[in-house]
Amino acid sequence: MEQVARNATMEGTGYLNSCRYLLHDRDTKFCREFRETLAAGGVKCLALPARNPNLNAAYESFMRTLEQEEIYCRQDGDLEDLSAHLAEFLENYYNRQRLHSALGYQTPQEFESAAATVAGLAAATMPYFTPSHSRTSAPAEHPACRL
Repeated sequence: MEQVARNATMEGTGYLNSCRYLLHDRDTKFCREFRETLAAGGVKCLALPARNPNLNAAYESFMRTLEQEEIYCRQDGDLEDLSAHLAEFLENYYNRQRLHSALGYQTPQEFESAAATVAGLAAATMPYFTPSHSRTSAPAEHPACRL
């Protein structure tokens, strides 16, 4: 795990370079050496309290959705293919078409618009709801939508 920590904080290529904190559970893989290596790279480790499984429930739920509705549905050849499709999945399906139970079975876009209307404001806008200027075709329907 020490090597994983070194790779994560490696200058230029480490995926934790722009992060100041790493939240983690109390798994034994997050040993003292792992935490010290991350600290040397400028990342402070914060362990979640013991016996509090719901602290990362939203993250676990999102990861389950991502795996079931995108990763397992696709036959991506490698990590590059998955990375290319991930942004499209999030922007075009997850935030625009998928109904979220926490939002009263509305899409995030519908929820934000309804909230703005109730408040008497113009429709709410968020950067990830604006269409990409580089796209020339309409977003493809996600396989999970075809029931």
